[in-house]
Amino acid sequence: MTYNEVGLRTGNRLFTDQYAVLVDLLRTARERSGLSQRGLGERNGRSPSHICMIERRQRRVEVVEFILIAQALECDPLELIRTLMGDNQAGPGSAPDRAKPDRGHHAI
Repeated sequence: MTYNEVGLRTGNRLFTDQYAVLVDLLRTARERSGLSQRGLGERNGRSPSHICMIERRQRRVEVVEFILIAQALECDPLELIRTLMGDNQAGPGSAPDRAKPDRGHHAI
């Protein structure tokens, strides 16, 4: 069995490169909003450890939870998905660098 740089097993079909980009988008949005993991958890009704597990890719985010997290961050969930889809065509890992906030909300 092989492990990546953060100690997660590689080859796990639940945690793909595209999923890593999705988590990076959520973490970047949280950081840009100025919220801590605790602050996001309070807004979203989750514990800070729950948010931490998502950001460390130890817990999957389902679609409804993704939307609730995006809304708690005052981001447009569709804009995040568009960024993810654009990134999948360009290659993994580049979406957070390209992301620019919208003046109407904190979409990236």
